[in-house]
Order: sequence, then C-alpha cells, then structure tokens
Amino acid sequence: GTTFLEARFIPPAAAQMIATAEHTGTVATVAQLMGQYYEEEGERRLKELATVLEPLIIVVMGGVIATIVMSVMLPVFDFATMAK
Repeated sequence: GTTFLEARFIPPAAAQMIATAEHTGTVATVAQLMGQYYEEEGERRLKELATVLEPLIIVVMGGVIATIVMSVMLPVFDFATMAK
C-alpha cells in the first residue's frame, strides 16, 4: 500500500484507491474501474490535443503551400518584367 502512495508516476488519488482496495480485497475491481477511467481520460486528452493542433497544422500547411507557389511564380514575374 505505501509503495503505491510513494510512487511519483501514479496519481495520489489512484494510489489511495489501490491502497484502500488492498485492505478491502477488491483490487481487481478497482484496477478494472481505474483502467477504464484512465483509458477514457487518455482518449479525451487526445481529442483535445487534436482539436488544438488541427488549426495550427492548417496554418503551417498554408505557409508551406504559399512558399512553394511564390518560389514558382516569382521567376515567372521576373521573366515578364525582363521581356518588356
């Protein structure tokens, strides 16, 4: 019980739940419920990250495309001005 409470990578609430489950003999049930909770939490955080990154990726891709278009079009305009 105290080992889980001392672990830094386990959230304190989860460690306390595991310690309590050890005393009551319900470790399997608590572990399953915690697994479901943290799986849902991970999926929720991943969706939030995708929501934040999507507009940023669109802006970056727009910049890349604009750079490519400008690198192709500037020489064309340069030739057009030299022909005059």
